[in-house]
Amino acid sequence: MIEVYVEKVARAEMRISYVLETHRHEDYVSGSVELAARTGASIWHADAQLEYGYEQPVQDGQAWQEE
Repeated sequence: MIEVYVEKVARAEMRISYVLETHRHEDYVSGSVELAARTGASIWHADAQLEYGYEQPVQDGQAWQEE
């Protein structure tokens, strides 16, 4: 399921540092956990009021910088 992302990033000689989930879906698997495990990326999600059970919620005004 995540192979398309891993392959595209490798071809572009880039890396995945963050996985951002904009909302939850209970009816399918998004692949976020698998992608993060494969790439070492951290997962961030938009719903601080919901318990995702992994990683951390995005805070208002939060910004990311290239490592």
